[in-house]
Amino acid sequence: MVIHIRKGPARHKDEQDLRTLLYARTLDLQSAKLIVERHMGRFAVKEFESLADEVEWRRVKDAGREE
Repeated sequence: MVIHIRKGPARHKDEQDLRTLLYARTLDLQSAKLIVERHMGRFAVKEFESLADEVEWRRVKDAGREE
């Protein structure tokens, strides 16, 4: 799955790609969390959740500007 690849080695481009996927809401977050935990551990899940929360906050804020 893309999440495992994108959350692997920390590269700016990979993080930006993950942010784009999260922003577009193209991921099943529960499945993604399970994959991250299986391959990278619980700490990585917390980091993923934090990133997902940040991206969702930005998406909602951007949507408010369009109204």
